Amino acid sequence: MSWINKISSLFKDLAIILMIFLFIFILGHYLIQGAVIAKRVTLGLPIDDLLILDYNFGEFDEAVDKKKVHPWYYWRRFEIENEKVSVDKNGIRKTIKQPNNNAKKIFILGGSTTWGSGVDDYNTIPSLLQKKLGNNFDVYNFGESGYMSIQETNYLLEKLSEGNIPDIVIFYDGHNDGYTSLYSPGVPREPSRVRTRFNRYNKMINFSFTDHIFEAIKRTGWGALFNYVTYGRSDGPERTPFSSNWDATIVDQSIPGKIEKTLNYWTHNVRQINAIGKEYGFKTYSFWQPNPLNESKKLTQDEKNAIGNRVSNKGYRVFKDLYIASSKRLKDKENLGIHWIGDIFQNNSESLYIDFIHLNKYGNKLIADRMYSVLNEEK
Repeated sequence: MSWINKISSLFKDLAIILMIFLFIFILGHYLIQGAVIAKRVTLGLPIDDLLILDYNFGEFDEAVDKKKVHPWYYWRRFEIENEKVSVDKNGIRKTIKQPNNNAKKIFILGGSTTWGSGVDDYNTIPSLLQKKLGNNFDVYNFGESGYMSIQETNYLLEKLSEGNIPDIVIFYDGHNDGYTSLYSPGVPREPSRVRTRFNRYNKMINFSFTDHIFEAIKRTGWGALFNYVTYGRSDGPERTPFSSNWDATIVDQSIPGKIEKTLNYWTHNVRQINAIGKEYGFKTYSFWQPNPLNESKKLTQDEKNAIGNRVSNKGYRVFKDLYIASSKRLKDKENLGIHWIGDIFQNNSESLYIDFIHLNKYGNKLIADRMYSVLNEEK
């Protein structure tokens, strides 16, 4: 056999081996994904969070994952455009039917519930409020996933320093500030997680080809299997109020004090926002949002399935206790610009929650309707 035939035979063998490897890799990916789905069904969880959303997982995942680090407020999304989600180069999600005609400006700031996780551009709270207000107002969606009130305040300060002065500013908070209650009240996310986020994004700037390959593999079923074998859970080692292994890190006696600190930080932020509003001449409204863990709403079976066992025992207790403490402290404080709407769904029997905090388009409409009513009351 000539050397040409030998090389040809070698390439054929390598091609066959590669095809077998790819077949096993792809088959394994789907088998592992199938096992994950079966496990979620067994636990009463939705097969995928996005099955209860209004659009394709890929579109949402693309919008969620692409964020850049920012020195003032930690992170902001990259520009993205797909069928359901539009985010401009400044990380701002599109408000539908925004007139942009020198009308009065309304800034809405908050976390992922304001941004609109789980709904398309038409059904975010800012877009629904814009629809009700009509062409006399420009409503801007300045929400960002994970943001708590101090990050939103910093974001507002940056806008003001740019000369972008609104007529009205609305803050929609509660969950993310509450999320910090058990590790660092008032601090955006657990410090170690923030460092990890910064390091990861800094590293990604100089990612090599092999780094990108490994990142892609992490997102397959094989990555989920590695996480499960290594950490006992398919989504990695993160400890949050939404993972059972997080409970062991929390001392029960510390919960009330940390909840009190969280409410202190939030109310101080409100006072600062109000003072800034007086200085710059805009009105401020701070809404404390509802959540499904406080038992103020009788959950439907769909809502129960969406939440499943995704919240740990202490995580559940924190949000329930936070609801009780916030209702005692923040109710009837409209004279301070505080609007506690934690019980807004109390008598509603419809499915509104798509997970432990985010709402479907019907829930978002009810929030937008309440904001509209508050704005009308104070005209």
